[in-house]
Amino acid sequence: MKTETIEAVYEHGSFRVIAPADLELAEGQKVRLVIEPIEKPDECLP
Repeated sequence: MKTETIEAVYEHGSFRVIAPADLELAEGQKVRLVIEPIEKPDECLP
């Protein structure tokens, strides 16, 4: 699998993908997330 970049929001202890992503993952497959903030914390949703 190639490296993919998708945008997500951290809510209630988990990440929610913002737009549909065509990820070729098997159910239960482990992945590595690299967190790169794209906005300042004070600009986040309440």
